[in-house]
Parts: sequence; C-alpha cells; structure tokens
Amino acid sequence: MRPAFAAALVLFAIVALDVRAQEAEITVPPAPPVTLLPTAHPALPARPSDFWFVPSEFPPASTARSELPTQKFARGAKLVDSGDFAAGLALIDAADVSGTPLMAYSRYYRAKALAGLNRFSDALARLDSLEAERQAGWAGYLFAEGAPMHRAELEVARQDAKEAVHILEDLASKPSLTTPEEVWLRLGRAAEADGNRDKAIDAYRKVYYEYPLSLQALDAQSLLARLDNASLADRFTLELARAERIFTARRWAQARAGFEPLAGIATGDDKELVALRLAECDYYLDRFRASRDALQPYLKGASRKAEARFFSLTATRALGDNDTYVAEARALVEEFPHSTWAAETLNNLASHYVILDDDATADDVFKELWRRFPDSRYSERAAWKVGWWAYKNGRFADAAQAFDAGAAAFPRADTRPAWLYWSGRAHDQTGETAIANERYRLELADYENSYYGRLAAKLLASRGEPAVEGTVTIPPVLGAVPVPTADVVRQLVGLEMYDAALKELQYAQREWGDTPAIEATIAFIRHEQAQHETAPDRFDHLRGAINTMKRAYPQYLAAGGEDLPPAVLEVIYPLDYWPFIDKYAKANDLDPYLMAALIAQESTFTADVRSGANAYGLMQLLPATGRSYAGKVGLGRFTTSMLTMPEANIRMGMRYFKELSDRLGGAPFALASYNAGPNKIVQWINERPGIPQDEFIDDIPFPETQNYVKRILGTAEDYRRLYGGGLLEPGSLKKAPPLTRVRVQPTAKPVRKAPARNASAKKSKPRTSTNKTR
Repeated sequence: MRPAFAAALVLFAIVALDVRAQEAEITVPPAPPVTLLPTAHPALPARPSDFWFVPSEFPPASTARSELPTQKFARGAKLVDSGDFAAGLALIDAADVSGTPLMAYSRYYRAKALAGLNRFSDALARLDSLEAERQAGWAGYLFAEGAPMHRAELEVARQDAKEAVHILEDLASKPSLTTPEEVWLRLGRAAEADGNRDKAIDAYRKVYYEYPLSLQALDAQSLLARLDNASLADRFTLELARAERIFTARRWAQARAGFEPLAGIATGDDKELVALRLAECDYYLDRFRASRDALQPYLKGASRKAEARFFSLTATRALGDNDTYVAEARALVEEFPHSTWAAETLNNLASHYVILDDDATADDVFKELWRRFPDSRYSERAAWKVGWWAYKNGRFADAAQAFDAGAAAFPRADTRPAWLYWSGRAHDQTGETAIANERYRLELADYENSYYGRLAAKLLASRGEPAVEGTVTIPPVLGAVPVPTADVVRQLVGLEMYDAALKELQYAQREWGDTPAIEATIAFIRHEQAQHETAPDRFDHLRGAINTMKRAYPQYLAAGGEDLPPAVLEVIYPLDYWPFIDKYAKANDLDPYLMAALIAQESTFTADVRSGANAYGLMQLLPATGRSYAGKVGLGRFTTSMLTMPEANIRMGMRYFKELSDRLGGAPFALASYNAGPNKIVQWINERPGIPQDEFIDDIPFPETQNYVKRILGTAEDYRRLYGGGLLEPGSLKKAPPLTRVRVQPTAKPVRKAPARNASAKKSKPRTSTNKTR
C-alpha cells in the first residue's frame, strides 16, 4: 500500500470517528500508532577533503618574487580573458605548469592569446594538441566544449567558416552540452558567414524558440529579424511552443505577448489553448475581470473546461463575489472529482475560508482535499492543517493520528519536522508518553539542528530521556563513477579561476551525474564570489550558495550534522559585519546571534540590497523608520544613503527591534512583528493570551511569518554554536579550509572578529517579502 494512500485511509478514519463521536457522544479509542522510522542518509565522506573539490590549502598571497608558477599562470589567464593578450601570453609562457592538472589549460590560454594577437597558425597548433588529447581519452569541459568552440571561432577569423560549421555541428549533436544555446548561436553565425542562410536560420530558431529565456535568445531574435522572412502562419507551431515555455516559466507578461499574435490565426484545439492562456495570463497579471470575461465561451463545451472554470471562479473570488465563488468551486469539484483542477480548487477554497477566519469550514475542506487527493501537492498542507485544527481544539488523539499519517506519507516533506514535534506533544496530551518520547527522539535523529529539533531536545532533557546517537546512514554506492576532472577543478578553485571551474563542474554534472561534492564545490565558489560583490550579485550568490550546500549535504539538519567540516557549515551560515552586530546588540541588550540570524534572513549580509517594498540594507529598514530612529541613536540628520551604510543600518535597526521586543513581550513576538507588522502581532496576542510560545508561533495565521520566526530562532543557535564556539570566523572560506570535523567544545575560544566591509550601493534587488512596516 502506498504511504500517501495509507495516510488517506487514516484521515478518513479520523473524519469518520470524529463525526460518530459527536453524534453518539462517546469516547473514541485511539487508533494504533503509526510506525515511523528515521531518514537514512548516505554516509558522509571519511576524509574532510572529499566533501568537495576545494584545495586543503590555498596558495599564500604572492609578490612578483615569491609567485608560484600556477599563480603566474592564473594571473596571465585573467589578463587574456580581459583582452590583454600580449601581457597575458608573456606570463603564461613564463609559468611552467608542466606535470600539473593545469597543463591543458595552459595550452588553451596560449591559444586564446595567440589568436588575439592574430597568430592563427600558432594558436591552431595548441588547439590541435588539445584535440589529440581528447581523442586519447582526456575528458572535461575544456576538451569537450571549450576548445572546440574556440577552434570554431578561430576558423571564422581565418575565413574558413565552413570548417567552423563542421566543428559546431559536431558539437551541437552531443546530447548534454553545458551551454547549448551558445553553441547553436555560434553555429548560426558561422553558417551565416559561410553563406548558408537556411542553416543559419535553423540555428537561430533553435536558440530563439527552445531557449527563450536565455540572453542568447535576444541575439537570435535580432538576427532572425534580418534573415527570416517566413510568415507567422508558417512559424505558428514554433511560436506556440515558445510561448508555452515562457508560460511554464511563469513570465506572464512575456508569455501573453507571445500568445497574443497567435489568437487570430489559431484553429481547432490550438485556438482554445491560446484563448485560455491569454485569459490565464490576464488573471496572473491581476486583470481579473478581463480574464473572467474571456473565459466565458470555454466554460461548458471546451475540451479544457475544467481548467477554464477553475480560472473563471478564481477570478470571481478576486473580484469579491464570494458567494458565487463558493458555489462554482463546489460545482467544479463535484463535476470533475478526479481532475487535478479539483485539487487546486479545494486547496484554494480552504484558503478562502482561512482568510475569512472560518477555520472550522476550512478544516472540512482540508479533510476533503486529503481524502480525495492523497497524492496531490497540497496533501502535505492539508495534513498539517487538519492536525493543527484538531490540536487547537483539544482533539489530541485525532491530531496525533493526522501528524503521524502525514509524517509517514511524506517522509521528505518540509512540514515533517513540525508533524513529528506536534505528534509528540499530542501523544503527551493523551498520556502516551512513551510514544511521545519516540517522536521527540525521531525529531532529533532527523532534525536535531533545527528549530523543532532543539525544542524536542529540551523536552527529552527535562525528562532525563536519552536522545539519539547519530544519523542513520546507508552504505556508499559501490562502483560510483568518480569525477575525472576533480584535480583540475581543485587547482582552478585554488587559483580563483571560478568561471572555468564552474564550467567544469556543470559539464561533470551532465556527463557523469551530480554528486554532493560537485554541488558543494559550486556552493563554495558562489560564496567566495560574493565576498567581492555588491547587490544584487552578492545577495544572489550568497543565497544560491546556501541553498546549494543544503542540497549537497542535507545531513546538516540531522543528528551529527554539527560534525560536518566547519567550512561546509559556513556556506550554510555565512556571517559578516560581526563587530557591528556584536557591539549594537549588546548595547541594546539583545542576543547578537539572534540578530545575526535576523540579518541573514533579511539581507544575507548584503549591505546595499533594496527590496521591492523600498526597504534598505542589512536589516531592511524603510526610509520612514530611518527618519524616526536616526536621531534616537545619535546619527544626526537622516539621509536615505544611511540605510546602506552597515553600521548606521545596524544601529537604527537594533534600536527599532529592541523597542519592538520590549513593547510586545519578547524576541519571538518582535520577530513576528518585524515580518508582518506590529498591528497584526498585537491582534494575535490578544486573541490567544497565555498560550505556550511554541504553540503561539505555529498558530500564526500567516505561513510566511510563521516560518520566518521559526527559521530565525533556529538559525540563531547555529550561529551561537559555530561562531560563538570558535569554530569559524566571519568572511571568506579561505580562512577555514575543510581540514577537520570538530564538534564544538564548551571551552572553545571566542570567535575572532573580521573587519566589516562597507558595500556601496550599486543596484537594487527585490525581495519576496511584502512587509512595508519597518
């Protein structure tokens, strides 16, 4: 029996028993407990250096006299990339890297420099040697893609475009290219240079229609406008597929622009599809009335009438006609009981009742959703909502069954830590202490280093109960394919040749399959690139590094995750501007590690980031807040530029947070207010006075705010352990190479403080939060 189906049966039993109990006014005995097991993770590498392709030691800073040959080569390669071919070639020629993994890269950069100096024959000789090595079995991006693309470029420069076409056609035929859109664009240019207009058009079409969101598509569009005179009718199938790709990518305005010209020439089923897509784009662009009106012809006889009715009724809700919306939603579910649009409708209908504060009716809808669609992408949410409503209303046996069923059905769900913890709390309430302790121990096994894991640890410790010994692991895969380019990647990373290293890693993912070590190395590179950037690049690279490292080693959350190499953990928990954070947190009697976690969540330590809600800087303050607090903290007359100054932003932000905390009764309430606004949090406190803090947090009506508070409270403890325990210091990972895995000891030295950086404003970066209160 599938876990999700079994969970649906459990839920059905919960619903049925609840109804019978109310009707007969009898006590329903609890169902047998669900057996839940810890997650089995792959065994971690035995050696810290195997966690990623990063050198154990980095070359020391060099002078002209002390420069290593590899450093001299890297300096030359960077000059070549910047267009200074003569100076770069001189350095590369003087750098003896024979016998190292960089030999091939040395030949490649020699060829680039020579070509830049119009010494084509010499450049070709170097590229020929790389091709011979490829045929002899050498592998990697450089051999498979980099050198052939440069060879083709060189052939065009030598007026032999036909040879360039031959090279690029061979390259384009490979199934897994790192940048196929670039290969096809170059093929089109080479074909055009060769006078082969049709082949050029085909190549440009490949880029424009199949990679519509790429930068190369913009070039292809302008080139096609000059060459391609085919009518829209002739290109209809291509244009429709392109618009669908853009629609799938949720680029609504761009997708609408793609569909609109097709409406007048589409026929048959395509005509219906185009009309629906235009209406759906209108809905997503908040043109609700136009969307609903356009959908009217497709509500009854269309082949996609369930889809059309879903968007029509959803637009009706957006227009404020709630009674019609509910009636139409119910009709859709009854007429299309097995359609995915029915699942979508039930999820939205439940949300509708949540917004109206009709939680009892919402609970009925969530139960129906879970019962009808146990495998839908909304079933996880339904399991949580059903269990939480039961818990809030004192039906602890039902709550435990719902949480257990969810944890069993969706073992990889983001909600699983909450299910396990509240299952334990519910079992405690029914007197099943042994089962409750099992749930808490399972919480620790899978999520010890999380918000819920730490709550569970405190409960077990208060009872004198043993915790868990470590993560459950599965043996490493025998015969796993090693990454042949690991050594050259280590060299490139050590020399900060990050673009070349990333191309090798992306090629390895496609050619030999992804591995934790590959993802971890990509995360390392993104983290290091961010150290020299400002918004939006710094923000994007740090956030990307965090998420990539979490995917590489999800064990960071589990029992024993704290024993990962410190530098691996630093990618997940970066820290900057610590002297300011520490100073002004203590000045305001705040926990500096909580403040570090808050800044990590708000701006990822990007001082010049600006949100779509016009909030600035490390603590994402609005100009109005800055005007209110600049004088209070002694900064004098306020200017908006102060908000992108790290120290000024932190001074104002921490005073603001301190006042929130004092007014609302503690840091967790201040965090909720920081995300959702002070008026909302006061309302929530007044509605449920005196309830335990953990229950209050999970009862926050806004999922974004709920997760925000839990994430920061949990991350604060990670910052305390890593930086307060002396394992890490803020800044570049080169200060903490992955030499050892060490558990923090109580006697660890305090963290050393790195000088703060002052990132000047450059660009703006929107954030997803809609908060406009700070």
